[in-house]
Amino acid sequence: MSSAQNVEISEIQQGQLRVLPIAMIVVPTIIILLRAWSRALLPVSPTSHITTKFWWDDWMVFAAGALNIANCGMGLKLVDYGLGQHVQDVPPENLYKFLKILWAVHYTFDIGTVLSKASALFFYDRVLSANNSRFKHALWLVHAMNFAWLFARLFGDIFMCSPVQKAWNPALPGKCLNTGWLWTGFGVTGLLIDVIILIMPLPVLWKLRITTLRRIQICAVFVLGYLVVVVSIGRLVTILEAGDQIDLDPTYKLVLPLLWLGSEIAIAIVCVSLPSILFLGQRAHRNGFRSLFQPSAQLSKTGLISSGTNHPYHEESDENGLVMRTRAHSHRPSSGSSGSDPYLGRTKAMVELGGPNAWSTEHNGIHVVRGIEVA
Repeated sequence: MSSAQNVEISEIQQGQLRVLPIAMIVVPTIIILLRAWSRALLPVSPTSHITTKFWWDDWMVFAAGALNIANCGMGLKLVDYGLGQHVQDVPPENLYKFLKILWAVHYTFDIGTVLSKASALFFYDRVLSANNSRFKHALWLVHAMNFAWLFARLFGDIFMCSPVQKAWNPALPGKCLNTGWLWTGFGVTGLLIDVIILIMPLPVLWKLRITTLRRIQICAVFVLGYLVVVVSIGRLVTILEAGDQIDLDPTYKLVLPLLWLGSEIAIAIVCVSLPSILFLGQRAHRNGFRSLFQPSAQLSKTGLISSGTNHPYHEESDENGLVMRTRAHSHRPSSGSSGSDPYLGRTKAMVELGGPNAWSTEHNGIHVVRGIEVA
């Protein structure tokens, strides 16, 4: 009876361990499809330096999504081969397969997390760097840190054991590095990069010439767009708690770290896709649900809304799902000016998101001031 109860409890626990990986496959896949849908509906903004609907931030997410499916799929196989059981209770042939899959998980996780971070950085580039060279240079610096972390991590994964095959075949002669310390070191440095990515747009956003409430709202959208840092902290804490026991009892001590690890890419995909999902909600709210199936329909909300001043505002959604308000007023040319058209004046377009000196000159006789808002 006792043995039967133990088997039943083990099966229940294994069933519970399968729930999260399945959810982490389904939810991000739906989010990616919604993101692609959103991008397909949006026109290419004439004011953006991005000339295509789909850009690097999208391609990074799509690639991360494929790696996430592979990562979670291997997580399900780890359950089949003993995850959640003490190592002494796992048959040797299953332990061999478990360790070999675990070795492969390192690569899908490492590359997937780096691509999701790169997607966030490319999104910042899409939205914030058009007229801000300092911020653009900072973005490329963090890109370099991100991929340097990846190369170091891959090097550590490959040469963690000597010979390499000892990583999944402990019976072979040779030696391996302490897995717990290796995971901790890369976890800390990866978390540092996450924190940098989280906070780096906030100073730029806070300089927008809008109300404090709007600043807070916009900053909140960007913070929510990279809350995966919470998952990184959770994974690091569980690794620290497991410590050296990871090498002694990997099938049991890696349960919580692997659950956090299996969620990280998925949650990163959801977070960095929030602006695109926001656009779909805004479009449905303003133009009706049917507008989600009309890519040729007018995407922006037309008409002027009162600002409480003599200058009307035009409100539209930009290519990132944020709301743009444009204020326009005419510049009358001087009576003594020469030229073929007395009404052909100078336009100064200042995109506040790009910085106070981001001015361009056109010939429409309209002064335009633009800023972003969150609906």
